[in-house]
This record gives sequence, structure tokens and C-alpha cells, in this order.
Amino acid sequence: MSTRGSSDDREAIKQQARDAWLAGEVELATSLLRPLAEGGDPEAQLDLGEMLLRLPSDAGLEEALGWIERAAEAGDVTAAYRLAGLHWEASPVCRRPDAAKAKRWCSVAHDAFAPRAEAGEPEAQFALANLTGYLGFETLDAATTLRWYTRAAEQGFAPAVAVLGAYHAAEGNLEQARRWRERARQLDRSWPSLDWLASESADG
Repeated sequence: MSTRGSSDDREAIKQQARDAWLAGEVELATSLLRPLAEGGDPEAQLDLGEMLLRLPSDAGLEEALGWIERAAEAGDVTAAYRLAGLHWEASPVCRRPDAAKAKRWCSVAHDAFAPRAEAGEPEAQFALANLTGYLGFETLDAATTLRWYTRAAEQGFAPAVAVLGAYHAAEGNLEQARRWRERARQLDRSWPSLDWLASESADG
């Protein structure tokens, strides 16, 4: 079953759902997305899953994971990236780590982000750094991880700037830490292109 309506109509509905969510209208947001998700729209599936993950009750966690998995299986790279993190360590969503699933989705996301990172896309560079740095991808390489964070940060990508500030502080490189932390204060620290609902995650 395919989603009815034009592409423009679907995009308008998804934006309306996001606006409703941010306004605290949870039922409206999810009700707008559900028909699109059921119709096979991967972006709507991911957005619906992300919303259900953030509900106060744990009742929707299994459904949330199911929608994100459907989006990833349909080829949504952001969903694959999210699943890699969700499966890597125990959480309310995935109560037991699943290394096999984590590595599977790491590999899928890595292969999709790598050419985009090489082409200079900062969101992809940051994602690739995360995948090689702490999400369990088999080619773990600290130097490569730092290189991707740095390339993204040098373009002003705020989450990467914040990571570098923390990294250099931990390493005792105080001058570099001050440089990146000052840069971070000057930037918007959200990451809308990979997770528009989770801007708080960039503040860690």
C-alpha cells in the first residue's frame, strides 16, 4: 500500500505533525503521521517512532522501535543510524544490548554516510565520527573519528564543535578546548537534519 497524496502534500503533513509535537499537541502529531507511516513513508515512520520514544509512558516503546525498524528496512539512513545506537547498549527501548543488530545497522549507516562525508557534508561527517567512535562499528579508529569530528567542526557544525571542546579538555589540551568551547557558544546547537526532535542530545 502506498501513501496517497502528492509529495508536497505529504511533506506539508509531516511538517504540521512536527509543529504540533513541538507545541505539545502529541495526539495531533501522532495522528497526522500514522496514516503516512502505515502507507509506507519512511520519514513518517521514523518521525512517528521518535515521537513514541519520547512519550512519558513506556507503553509505546515497542511500537516506536517497530516504526524505526520499518524505516531503516526501507532504506532510511537516519533510521539505521538510530537503530545502531538503540541496540548498542541497554536502554528502556532495547532492554538488552544486541551487538549483532548494532553492527548490522552501523554498517548500513556507515556505507551510506561515508560518500556524503567525503563530499564535505558536515552532518554526514559527524555521523561517521559517531559510528566509528562509539557505536561499535568494526573499523574502530580513534584518529579517523577525531578527523571526522574536526572536519565537521571546521564547517561550524555545532554538535561536532561541542564534542571537540569536551575531547580536548579531557586530553588536557586547554587551548584547543577553549577555542572549540568558545565557538560552541556562538552556534545553534541543534541537529535538525538527523534528529529534529532531539536537539537536547547535542548539549551533552
